[in-house]
Amino acid sequence: YLSLPKEVLLTSMETHQKSFGVAGPDGALLPFFLTTLNTEPKDLSVVRRGWERVLRARLEDARFFWETDLRTGKDQWLAKLDQVIFLGPLGSMGEKTRRLAALTDVLADRLAPKLKGELSRAALLSKTDLVSEMVGEFADLQGIMGGIYAAKLGEPETVSRAIYEQYLPAGPGSPVPASTAGALLAIADKCDTVVGCFGLNMVPTGANDPYGLRRQTLGIIRIVLEHGFKLDLEELVDRAL
Repeated sequence: YLSLPKEVLLTSMETHQKSFGVAGPDGALLPFFLTTLNTEPKDLSVVRRGWERVLRARLEDARFFWETDLRTGKDQWLAKLDQVIFLGPLGSMGEKTRRLAALTDVLADRLAPKLKGELSRAALLSKTDLVSEMVGEFADLQGIMGGIYAAKLGEPETVSRAIYEQYLPAGPGSPVPASTAGALLAIADKCDTVVGCFGLNMVPTGANDPYGLRRQTLGIIRIVLEHGFKLDLEELVDRAL
């Protein structure tokens, strides 16, 4: 199963089996796992074999999703995005990706003209993994799998890295995107969501912020500060609107 991406193996083990992967000195996963018991079994070997059998079944599922997704590919996923609703009046995920492509063009013109073509491509492909088998099973891997699949299916490293990093930062303890393309795509994605929700009067209250608009706004600010971008946020909001 080590032919599968590390992120898939770890998510499968941790989510379904509450197990730990084991890495070697180079950071690559080894063919071993650890788990914990809160009892002293009479026959530990029976428990071990049972755990291995269940984990093997889970990893078989993950391998099936991986192979199915690679056969399906990004073109079919792109077509499906127009049938996936983003948020009521804001249209489909396909429409969102096209908005992101337009918004990243604006950001690229201001901050990274050489990245404009690849950044626009990353924006268009950014949500394709939402209709993949793998993300259907492991929702936490959205974006991550999009980046992995993009690289596997021949997209440039700039494109795949931007897709992989698009949801960062995920919270106050989470890093911002390391790449410039990832940072700009993340800004565009967050700004589109924030502007769209405020446009529908879905404004956070003291106790209610179901779409994480505070977190996304703080994410934009952190990215701008940590990357040192010289960016007029008021102009960005106007363009997103």
